[in-house]
Amino acid sequence: MSLLLVPTTHAGTRPADGGVVNALSLAQRRWRAAADVRDWRLDISDDDALETLRARVCAVVLVTAGVLAVLAWLLAPAAFALDLSPSSVVAVAVLPLLGLVILYPGIRLSDGPLLGLLLAAQGIAAAVIATAQPPGSLTSAELVMLCPTIVGAVFFTGRAHVAVQLVSAMVATGWLAQGRLAGRDATAVVVLGELFVLAVVAVTVRLMRELAWYALEQAQRREVTDPLSGLANRRGLETLGGRRWRDHARHQRAVAILVVDVDHFKQVNDTLGHAGGDELIRRLGAALRRLMRSDDVAVRLGGEEFLLMAPVEPGESRVLGERIHQELTRSLDGRTVSIGAHEVLPGEDDTVPECLWQAVDRADQALYAAKRGGRNQVVLTTAVGPGRAAEPADVAPVVAAGSRGPGRGEPRTADAAQS
Repeated sequence: MSLLLVPTTHAGTRPADGGVVNALSLAQRRWRAAADVRDWRLDISDDDALETLRARVCAVVLVTAGVLAVLAWLLAPAAFALDLSPSSVVAVAVLPLLGLVILYPGIRLSDGPLLGLLLAAQGIAAAVIATAQPPGSLTSAELVMLCPTIVGAVFFTGRAHVAVQLVSAMVATGWLAQGRLAGRDATAVVVLGELFVLAVVAVTVRLMRELAWYALEQAQRREVTDPLSGLANRRGLETLGGRRWRDHARHQRAVAILVVDVDHFKQVNDTLGHAGGDELIRRLGAALRRLMRSDDVAVRLGGEEFLLMAPVEPGESRVLGERIHQELTRSLDGRTVSIGAHEVLPGEDDTVPECLWQAVDRADQALYAAKRGGRNQVVLTTAVGPGRAAEPADVAPVVAAGSRGPGRGEPRTADAAQS
């Protein structure tokens, strides 16, 4: 069961009579209005989101471990078999402080910093256990070394980092075992047992993580991919295109939105059947994939309508549109396409995907003008600022005054619908 909090009142609403209950209700409504539930969803293909989640998890683990260790020393050292010296307490107190620093908004952890953090925490824990654990006992060492081992097995992207962290945990555990169990006949057996447990846990957790990651990747790929063309679908445009939009906004890069439509596609279905139409869709999708650059997004919007989102230099959309037009016409054996192009400069304050869909609608209006103007051409609009667009630059106004072109999800007029 999941709970979705939806704001129902304005943040400035005053609580009615009712005292503490209404005050708490108002605070909850304000939190709802300020919180963005998308921050709690993990897109495993988004490196920034994954690195942010790593930082949050490590921060919680460090704060919890440090607080529990200090409380154990202050309140009940005998119950936890701890006899920490003041220097050890200071070392342990570093853990929650480090966790609070990592919780600072905007901090992310890639594999390298995460490995360094786990090794540092592991070293502090080993040093404290070496001075605090009673002779003949190794329980705390096993549990403490399991914690960073599990975190690393789950969150490291590369297997090499998992191996380095596991080896360091095994070395620390072996060193503690030699020191704490010295003189006992079964020292070697105990040490080997502890190392075996660490290895089994690390390998098992890593295997489960990779199986789960693969399943999630496949599910997310199916969710955002059009099965016929192999390109992204409308949901993929919101996910991948929205991410690209925010990236281009941070770097102040202009974006070209090209909406491509096959001319007279209805005739293809009438003459070759739906199988022929599907084959044309597949060929057009393959052609767009060949033309894509690494930071482009190609989408099948529906039917015979496609979209290409690409970063460009200001004013380059016309050249890009003409090149795409020529390449697609050649790939489709002379069958023509019409392209509506819109160039826009994303802003950092833009709301995504709303601003993205507005740009798509502008390009769709330009496509509508290309269809009305005879097809087999590129029609361009231009941008005048972040997220805002001017009237079409290279053709007459797209729509008459007081009307608008077809928006997303809306049907075209009868003459344009014939493609």
